[in-house]
Amino acid sequence: MSELVEQHHRYSASGAEGWMNCPGKIAMEQGKADSYSPYADEGSAAHFLAAECLTALVDAEEFYGKTIVCYTHEGRAYQAFSYTPIPEDSVLSSEWEVTRDMAMYVQRYVDQVTAAAKDGTLLVEQRVRFGESIGVPGAFGTGDAIIITNDGKTLKVRDLKYGFKPVSPVENMQMMLYALGALYEFDYLIDTDELEHIDLQILQPRTSTQDEPWITTPARLFEFAEEAKAAIALSEAALSNLSEMEFTRWAETYLRNSEKGCTWCKAKTSCPALHNECLSDMGVAPATVEGLPDLDATMDAALHRITEVDFDTLVKMYAATKKIKMWIDGVEDRMMHDMLQGHKTPHFKIVKGRQGNRAWASEVQAEEAMKKLRLKVDEMYDKKIISVPSAEKLLRAQSPKKWKQLEPLITRPEGKLVVAPMGDKRESFDPYGEQIAQLPDYSNITLDDLI
Repeated sequence: MSELVEQHHRYSASGAEGWMNCPGKIAMEQGKADSYSPYADEGSAAHFLAAECLTALVDAEEFYGKTIVCYTHEGRAYQAFSYTPIPEDSVLSSEWEVTRDMAMYVQRYVDQVTAAAKDGTLLVEQRVRFGESIGVPGAFGTGDAIIITNDGKTLKVRDLKYGFKPVSPVENMQMMLYALGALYEFDYLIDTDELEHIDLQILQPRTSTQDEPWITTPARLFEFAEEAKAAIALSEAALSNLSEMEFTRWAETYLRNSEKGCTWCKAKTSCPALHNECLSDMGVAPATVEGLPDLDATMDAALHRITEVDFDTLVKMYAATKKIKMWIDGVEDRMMHDMLQGHKTPHFKIVKGRQGNRAWASEVQAEEAMKKLRLKVDEMYDKKIISVPSAEKLLRAQSPKKWKQLEPLITRPEGKLVVAPMGDKRESFDPYGEQIAQLPDYSNITLDDLI
């Protein structure tokens, strides 16, 4: 493995929330393979389609029915259309047909990027080296869309997230590293003396909400670069001291828990810091060098404790639930991995779940086959009115008056009530607010009035 690839893997932009928050993350992940996720491949396929649209200046609908293949070659992941030749020694990981939905979501992203780039130069899927700015030459990432405004005062970075979980651009470490990389890579286009704004936005076309761009200054970006250098120094120290220090003391010194950092950590199933925090928050005795206590009785006690604790303690327990879920997910992933490697237990087994719904492997091929069978149009197709997003795309820009006539016909279910942090941007829900507002005003009523 070359130094360039090794540094990219160790201090990647996508893993920044981990290695910036937890000095021991890199050391703990040594020797642990990346897990495969079809969701990651789906996101990669969407990124590939978006890049094709932006570079060829065509709509995503033009690629409807085509198939995108995800494959690896010489240790790196790639995507291509199925009709494009790929190297013979490549390993195919998945195939994704460009459906109407994928085309619609990707087009939303394409439209947003195009609008942001109307006053500047657009650079699509550009590899940017941010390592030189944080003390690890060679570390790099790929910016989905980088825009340099014509007046040279603003650098915009747009990042496509194809998942459903909202991600904020505010102080987003991955995007700040991309911005640092853009300043380094395109120094011939950017005069830092003229630069005033760093404009970062995460575009999530499959979510119902969209965060506004987070605009910061070059000074904050350079300050972040120094913070990254300090975090890397601690990480390197953790690597050096892993074999020198007693492990319990090493873990206490270098392991740190954080929601964003722990979520994608490959070592979360074996991390004593995460285990101990989850166990103690549930009222279970923490792990020791001898291992975990017998969990049956203590877990039962922890479950009963939920109904007995005061509200302040309940708040603390609720704040820990995300970490507990991460720990559970990590344990389940590790259990599946080890059992697939041949480990056996009399208590559990691996089974196949219920099969998914039947679907055409290729709608295009199925359509062609039905035509050859001379099926009638009414027999071949289910007629269904277009969705609200499709109608909006069709009418809002070209016929705003027609769109206004449809708007009163739109309904939207109320969102499910959830508990959220106080920093959440959504308005707080008061379950008694409306009832109290409807009560009569008794402020000026005297005792005589009530008698």
